[in-house]
Amino acid sequence: MHPVLEKLREEYKDKVIIKTVDIIKEQKFASEFPIRVTPTLFYYNADGTPFKASEDLAKKISYVAYQDKKTDELKFGGSEGVVEYEGLKEIIEEMLKNVK
Repeated sequence: MHPVLEKLREEYKDKVIIKTVDIIKEQKFASEFPIRVTPTLFYYNADGTPFKASEDLAKKISYVAYQDKKTDELKFGGSEGVVEYEGLKEIIEEMLKNVK
């Protein structure tokens, strides 16, 4: 996925931030997140809140919501496994539509 992420990073360089973490090298950091498979992608809105995908997009990208069991608050929104270029582009475009 690295080449796809690099392409999107360049394409949206003034609009989004795309960061990657090597979970083998950064095991302590990665242990703080609910990672079950690699790659796991987490999406955040510009204000730092977890991104909640629309129902249609969620189906396309195998969206996973990680919610607080007590409060039901969304803690992480993301996808597990490879997401193709077009799917990631749709995520970014949906996120940008919601920027205020």
